[in-house]
Amino acid sequence: KLSESATSTTNQFIKIDADGTVKVDGNTATSEDALPGAQFQVRIADSGEKAQLFAGPGSKTGDDGKAYYETKEDGSLEITGLDADKVYYLVETKAPTGYTLNQTPIKISAIEKKDVNGKFTGYDIVMTVNEDGKEKDISNTYTFNGENKVTTLEGTLNPYGFKNSTLASLPSTGGIGTTIFTIGGCAIMIAA
Repeated sequence: KLSESATSTTNQFIKIDADGTVKVDGNTATSEDALPGAQFQVRIADSGEKAQLFAGPGSKTGDDGKAYYETKEDGSLEITGLDADKVYYLVETKAPTGYTLNQTPIKISAIEKKDVNGKFTGYDIVMTVNEDGKEKDISNTYTFNGENKVTTLEGTLNPYGFKNSTLASLPSTGGIGTTIFTIGGCAIMIAA
């Protein structure tokens, strides 16, 4: 585990719509376009459907018996208890109402940091994202202050906005005009 005493909410990951922009207010990522209700599985070492699932504190169990996490009202996703030096994949399994599912898994690594004496000093959270066909690592450093808290180093918070697009809708065709002709045609056939 990263550290039994190293617990805090970092809001590293926030769910937004495709046109949303992420603003940083202190150490909290916020957005006017935050999307609550998105569901994710945390898959260990493999992004495939048959991968072992991580079910830490705060996870829920779906109707299928599988563990998942859900974004909060502010669009943030909180996952605690990840092991250091392990690879995880965050996979969206249910999009918020009115949005399409984002099919891109996000690779996550938690790397524990120690000083020269082997004492825990913090950790890096590394998210590997795919931008324009190229993989890019987004890394944030968190430091342990010795008082059961982990804090973000000033200027290093770089939340990743995981986007969803709205569902496309087809234009309405036909209308009341076709109903009138259908009723009229049926009436003529009955009269005949």
